[in-house]
Amino acid sequence: MANQLDRDEIDQLICSHLSDALRFAIKLTGRPDSAEELLQDSLVKVSRSWKSFRRESRFQTWFYQIMINTYRDQITRNRTSQPLDEDVKDKKSEDPLTKLIYKETHELLAEKISTLPVKQREVLILSVYEKFTVKEISETLSITEENVYSTLHIARSRLKEILKTYLSEKE
Repeated sequence: MANQLDRDEIDQLICSHLSDALRFAIKLTGRPDSAEELLQDSLVKVSRSWKSFRRESRFQTWFYQIMINTYRDQITRNRTSQPLDEDVKDKKSEDPLTKLIYKETHELLAEKISTLPVKQREVLILSVYEKFTVKEISETLSITEENVYSTLHIARSRLKEILKTYLSEKE
């Protein structure tokens, strides 16, 4: 049982990943209030199943897998999709017009990502925003690496199609 952690180690891991987990939850749900609910529900599940973490993957991968499953359960219960909302950081060095354009661009992108099917949204967020490797995405979502590649390709193609009217073509 050398691979099993004790409760204090799990608590430390949770604390060290909490802010990233909240950011991830916001990207999944699209709303800070929904993200907080998702995180709370996920933490309850982690507190009940922490003994099942055996260090076979990164803690973050295991934790995010619980969050994704909790999110899927919420979607199944609610059958409503919330728009993805990206928190925009205040950059003092930028002028107000640049900040506004940055904020509007991120809001548009978040809105369009939220229209993707759930699996495509999950793969895209884990890859682009969370910087997970294909192997980590595969483990987190319990799909093959080939499925990750194809889903990511489809999600990017779909997003490109959705955004084509907003993208300027370089001739």
